[in-house]
Amino acid sequence: MRIKKDADVHVAATGLEWLIVRPGTLVDTAGNGRVTAGPAIPYGTIPRTDVAAFIDAALAKPALNRVIVELTGGNTPVTEAVAALTSTP
Repeated sequence: MRIKKDADVHVAATGLEWLIVRPGTLVDTAGNGRVTAGPAIPYGTIPRTDVAAFIDAALAKPALNRVIVELTGGNTPVTEAVAALTSTP
């Protein structure tokens, strides 16, 4: 975890475009396409396929640039979770 944190700090300090996704504990069970995503959420588990689906959807959204997102299994469809992160209040 320390090495990942060091890498996150390094990337965040660059002028690059980046999105850091911090999933909970990865599990090998089948995903259901539903997640909980946000800047600070309770820790939990998440299927690897749901992490991949979230990253795929999030990378298509330029508004998710220079953002850190925590991610666990949840009740919100991936596309809706990404949309919620990109909408302005």
